[in-house]
Amino acid sequence: MLKIKHTFLKWRLKNKWRKRLKRKSIITLRIENLNQFFKYLDDRKIRYSSLRWPESVPYDIDLALYSNKEIDETFGDIDLLLELKDVMTLLDICSVRKKGIKIDLYSLYGSKGMHMRGLPYFPPNKGLELLSNSSKEQGFSCPSGLLYIKSLVYHLTYQKALESGIPSGVKGIATKQKPKKDYLQLLKDESKKNKVQLPDEINLQSLHHWLQEHSWSIPLDLLPRWPKKSLFISKLKADFFVKYEQLDKQYPYIIVYVLRGDLSKFPAEQQLIEQKLSSKFELIEAGELSPQQQERAMANLRGGNWLSIKTHKILKPYKYLVYYDKSPELEIDPVLKSKHPEIVNNNIFIKHEIRKSIKLNTGIDNAIHSSDNATEAFYMYEYLSSQSTESLTESIDALKNE
Repeated sequence: MLKIKHTFLKWRLKNKWRKRLKRKSIITLRIENLNQFFKYLDDRKIRYSSLRWPESVPYDIDLALYSNKEIDETFGDIDLLLELKDVMTLLDICSVRKKGIKIDLYSLYGSKGMHMRGLPYFPPNKGLELLSNSSKEQGFSCPSGLLYIKSLVYHLTYQKALESGIPSGVKGIATKQKPKKDYLQLLKDESKKNKVQLPDEINLQSLHHWLQEHSWSIPLDLLPRWPKKSLFISKLKADFFVKYEQLDKQYPYIIVYVLRGDLSKFPAEQQLIEQKLSSKFELIEAGELSPQQQERAMANLRGGNWLSIKTHKILKPYKYLVYYDKSPELEIDPVLKSKHPEIVNNNIFIKHEIRKSIKLNTGIDNAIHSSDNATEAFYMYEYLSSQSTESLTESIDALKNE
């Protein structure tokens, strides 16, 4: 009888998960035995990292002795980053009684049920760094040292933002007076334990600059798509657009394309792509990226997450192409506009046609990425080219005057 009841509960839970995935909602687990849960992941070679507060994780405590309310009040929840494509893999280990510690799941890839409002929790190259460098000194996989503090600061600065209670550092922008936890003190404590020096004056603005210095800040071209609504995030976004405002007005139809991944192994296909783009736009500049430039670009540009849709491997950029469109199509396809609200030139979507052609001929997906507008184009150019923006605009001026 107990077995039949358990089977029914498992079926009901599975059905509930499927409905949530269909609605694009996230999946939350309740786990009674963390030791057993982490072993389940290890046995299946699923890489994971428990992201925060490692000393608070009840790794070897029998949670069956506690009510959910007691667990929530005593231990809080766990944010878990996973190298996992299908959340249904975890169904067998999940408590059908909905008992135990709450675990919020975040896939490296932003997979169904394991995302942050449609985006990966961290840019995948940063998430991959966390998974690759987490250790099991605590008995389970978690980051430590500088990497841990960088990921914690990223979380507090961009994902919590003003909800963290940390001062904004921006005049006129007030932070939350009574946050869920004293995150400022917790950050100070964790940085001290891990021997990491943070800014003398800790606020969201100084933490943002600190992350920039450590190549761990949010890609600024991701800000227009960032799901966290906050005056501080809006300020970062406004600063991003203001910096390029004049360039955007003067050169609205500049486009930067990036070629990446295994496409470099197909020179004939690459040549066809460049011919197709050059038949549509005017080529201004092209360049190959050094290994250092590749890493710099991936650290600072959103790049469509730098992941293959099919294999979920990191797609390193290897070449950039700068074009100017002298005959822009200003009427944007309404369906595409709803998905890409920042686009001002419908001709940019030629990349979708090119992607299909590449996949058909080579099997490679997501091999080309582009800017959505002039602001993004100039921002991308700064991280892709060794030339100055001034020399680029001079070339565009010469073209426009022909």
